[in-house]
Amino acid sequence: MSKGFKDTKKVCSFTLKQLIKTKGFAAATILFAIALFAIPIIICVLDAKPDKESKIKNICISDNLGFEAIDYNYLKSEDVYKNVTIEVQKELSEKEIKKIVKEDESGNTVGVKIDNDGKEISINIFLSKNGDVTEGDGEDLGTMLQGYIQQAKYSNGDFSEEQLAVVLSPVMVGINTLGQGEENIGTTLVKMFLPMMLGLVIYMMVLIYGQSISKSMMTEKSSRILELMLTTVSSSSLIAGKIAGMIIGAMIQIVLWCVSLVLGYKAGVMAGGMVQEGYKTGLSDLIELLKNNNVAEAFTIPAIIIAFLVVVLGFIMYCSLAGLCGSFVQKSEDMGPTMMIFQYAIVIGFFIPYFGTLMENKDLMTVAGYCPLSIPFQLPADILVGTVTITQGLIELGILVIFTAIIVLAAGKVYRATVFYNGSRPKIKDIINIIKG
Repeated sequence: MSKGFKDTKKVCSFTLKQLIKTKGFAAATILFAIALFAIPIIICVLDAKPDKESKIKNICISDNLGFEAIDYNYLKSEDVYKNVTIEVQKELSEKEIKKIVKEDESGNTVGVKIDNDGKEISINIFLSKNGDVTEGDGEDLGTMLQGYIQQAKYSNGDFSEEQLAVVLSPVMVGINTLGQGEENIGTTLVKMFLPMMLGLVIYMMVLIYGQSISKSMMTEKSSRILELMLTTVSSSSLIAGKIAGMIIGAMIQIVLWCVSLVLGYKAGVMAGGMVQEGYKTGLSDLIELLKNNNVAEAFTIPAIIIAFLVVVLGFIMYCSLAGLCGSFVQKSEDMGPTMMIFQYAIVIGFFIPYFGTLMENKDLMTVAGYCPLSIPFQLPADILVGTVTITQGLIELGILVIFTAIIVLAAGKVYRATVFYNGSRPKIKDIINIIKG
């Protein structure tokens, strides 16, 4: 009988062929690829459509602010109000405003009464119940007017244009640690969002494919082919080959889906350009911002290599853990309780670095750096943005390699033992003895 991992390639090839032959694999791969291609196109086309004109046709404004009049016709610069008739009058009472609104039989006239009592400025909007104008339309108009009046408050002060620009500008706070290089806005955005996005992608990958592996392990225990294979290959080769085959299948799906998503996005931008000349997505603006700030320079070749290896190895480690959990399952009804262990491991691994980052807790981040369950979620993003040194990254990668090897060996022993196990569900003592033996 072969020893160690010598026959892993043979098992991997067999598993991959069996996986690709299944109708579910092909159907899920193709249908999801089509969806990922179509969704960006639909979103871009809908986003590129110009804003619909407001259902409001007439706006009657009673301006009782008490200072220099506002040019309310500026509302027409907005596409939604470009065909609206705007009438401004002074000192109209609420009763008179309501009368004007009610006299419009179409119900598409809106009355606006703006008052200033010296303590606060109020905007009251009156709608007809007979028209197509909704309360949402009224709220949108109120928000627009609120901004104009806020600006008018400062304009009526004794400010020059330069002073007014300063008054209206937001106040930004920046923290700078002496001795560190200055960060631009692109690098800051990457440090904020990359860890979260990358961690979430890995979390979803291991959750989806991990459960598939566990289910497969349980299902194939009833196969006579499996018992035959166990007489010709080692348990370590069997478990490593099975997991490797399923991971390669998963990678084929993921690569195809990523290509479909990218092509769909490109096609969506082109389709959006046909609907609206010069159309650009928010993602396009972000990519341009990152390019202008030379963010790519922060991604060194060693950091990219280590990050890639950690993502792949982390995926293998969690899939191996799923295989280990699936090895204990004898009946389909035992799948739920057993898989809870796997799910708890993922949740713990994901949320330790997540809450550590959220609370800026250095102790929690240190724990996450040396916990094998957390390393795949934390290290890739941290090493890319320079939070972790290359040396520290290699140490954490080594921890992950050792832990993954232990999981694979343990899963192989348990899987081999339980294939021929016909008794009741093994207890913890039995499991320990199986792994030791």
